[in-house]
Amino acid sequence: MRSHQRNISMDKQKTLLTSVAIFVVLFASVHCQRVANTNPSHVTKQEGDSVDLLCSFGKAISRCDFDMPNNERLKLRPDWDRNDNYRYYGEGLDKGQCGLKILRLERKHEGNVTCRLDLNDGSDDIIGVIIIEIAKAPQEPVLTISDSNRLFANSEFQAQCTFRDGRPSANLSWYLDNERIYPKTPDYSIQPHENSDDDSAVITSHITHYLTPDDNLKKLICRLDHPAFENGFTNTSQQLYVNYQPMALSRDELYIPGLEIGRTGDISVKIRSNPRPNLQWTVDGKTIREGDQTQKYVANHAEQMEDGRWLAKLTIIELNLEDTTKTYTLRASNLAGATDYQIRIGGSPSLDDSGLGIISIIGITIIALFLLVLVVLLAVARVTKRWCFAGDSMHPNSPDSEAHIAPEEDKTHEHYEQQSKVSDDEEGIDHKTATNGKSNGNTSV
Repeated sequence: MRSHQRNISMDKQKTLLTSVAIFVVLFASVHCQRVANTNPSHVTKQEGDSVDLLCSFGKAISRCDFDMPNNERLKLRPDWDRNDNYRYYGEGLDKGQCGLKILRLERKHEGNVTCRLDLNDGSDDIIGVIIIEIAKAPQEPVLTISDSNRLFANSEFQAQCTFRDGRPSANLSWYLDNERIYPKTPDYSIQPHENSDDDSAVITSHITHYLTPDDNLKKLICRLDHPAFENGFTNTSQQLYVNYQPMALSRDELYIPGLEIGRTGDISVKIRSNPRPNLQWTVDGKTIREGDQTQKYVANHAEQMEDGRWLAKLTIIELNLEDTTKTYTLRASNLAGATDYQIRIGGSPSLDDSGLGIISIIGITIIALFLLVLVVLLAVARVTKRWCFAGDSMHPNSPDSEAHIAPEEDKTHEHYEQQSKVSDDEEGIDHKTATNGKSNGNTSV
């Protein structure tokens, strides 16, 4: 009994050992299958391109075969040229290289290409697999912006880009001009194409973006990168027209100095606005709309300087000092809102406030200087009693003459007067003798 049980136990052990041995052999046969090195292991090319496929092993081989996706088998060697579209590729079978050059890719080549290398040692073939993918360009993308005609700053807008995918799948990205922007969360929807013969899917990408005034006139771009495109990519774009309320370009413009008193002056303010602003001026509680004119003011229409930049101008006729004390209020408004500006001005005297020209002013100045010099000369002459232009100065013997006489000349002049007086007296005596005496025939001369 015991011997019988011992035999049964030994049979079980033998069966178990046999099973283990079989498992080990099968496992070894599966995992000892030798694999060729492939370069490349996966290739994507466009239809019509050429491609090089290489399988290699570290030992010389006796045979090189390729099984194509269309069930065509090619037996290659360096001197093989039986097909116009296939050539051997590599350094030779003795180098362990089994390669295939396809001169022109066709749709039938797409799929798994299997290479088989024989070492001629009785072992199984060495196998390698290379995947060929024929690139197919996606369709041009279509960009759609929700409410594209009513985009406002400080709010979000949504856009989507739709395209039929190619092979391999295209890489989609978003740009705002040259700046890359990203969806808050990856948002793609994929739908199989309705045509069963076309395995490409329809892909839609969504994006939400927060707008600012700086985004106005920028381009939103949907870009697809794919090797089948001539430049490696294609894109579609739309320009954004962002509405935003008017704003001053500079707060410094709200004070305008140096306007000349007595002349026409302009209050000019540069405004950033989209769309065009409507202008309204208020002075001393009176409203002046753009295009209106009064005896004192002209409210000009908004003048476009460039895209999104406008010039608001109020003309003041014959500016006076009182005008410089007033506050001028400008309201600029559009469909996005309104903004008020408080503007002050400063004045400076005008060179021609009197209405005289520069030549007249110079002439008056010269005359005034001449009169001043004349008055000074008269004052000096009166004090010194020297009149270089008096008429009696030509007659020094005149009783009224005040000409200066030296002392020596004064004595001589006095002596001369005394002699003249004596002579006159003598003549008078003789004259009396001659006229009052009886004539005796003698006449004294």
